[in-house]
Amino acid sequence: MVRTQANQARPLRQWRPVFLWLCLVAGASGAAPRLLDEAVAIVNGRVVTRSELDFEARVLLVRSGGVAAADAELDDALLAKVLDAVIGERLELAEAEKLKAWRVDPEDVQSALEAFKSRFVTRAQFDAFLERHEATAGELGALLERSLRVQRAFDGKLRLRSQVTEAEALATQAGRPDLEGLALEPLRAKLAQERYVTLVEQELKGLRKPGVVRLLGPFARRSDGGSR
Repeated sequence: MVRTQANQARPLRQWRPVFLWLCLVAGASGAAPRLLDEAVAIVNGRVVTRSELDFEARVLLVRSGGVAAADAELDDALLAKVLDAVIGERLELAEAEKLKAWRVDPEDVQSALEAFKSRFVTRAQFDAFLERHEATAGELGALLERSLRVQRAFDGKLRLRSQVTEAEALATQAGRPDLEGLALEPLRAKLAQERYVTLVEQELKGLRKPGVVRLLGPFARRSDGGSR
């Protein structure tokens, strides 16, 4: 654990269990101290810092094809949504650890890492991204492994339950104008995905119990369903 003293700056490393509420550093010309990092949530007793959240948000956006997000300005509204996803992943991962289930092969992690690298035009651009966030390829790989494992956990628990029968699909289509004209198989796939999302939300709501999650800083002002 990194220890800090008042008015003493220490470099913050990503993905370390750094129990750091905030670090203040003076400006180069004697300006007032500025906020370098802060805790934004506590999940199962572990602090999530804003720098971690910022990095995870960028990884998520780059993975979805938005490479411009690697160095774009991210507002609190977007970060709040990512924070919910981060909290959900960490809660589900804790459950997977308890069950010792849904492990991910190193080959799958390496494949995900290579896919992430391919989003960048050059290797130098990828390296600069990691350097900017004081992260290593190994730390990025650990994040990708977590996401893969959580997805496997969701699939293992919920994919079968999310399936939609032909009769269900047709009955639903009859009552929803937005589904009019969809062929049967695309219709079933769309409804199955909707059901899957709903089941994921229910799963995470069940894990997010009072005392397990606490939102901090600007995100503490948001409603947290009694978790704060």
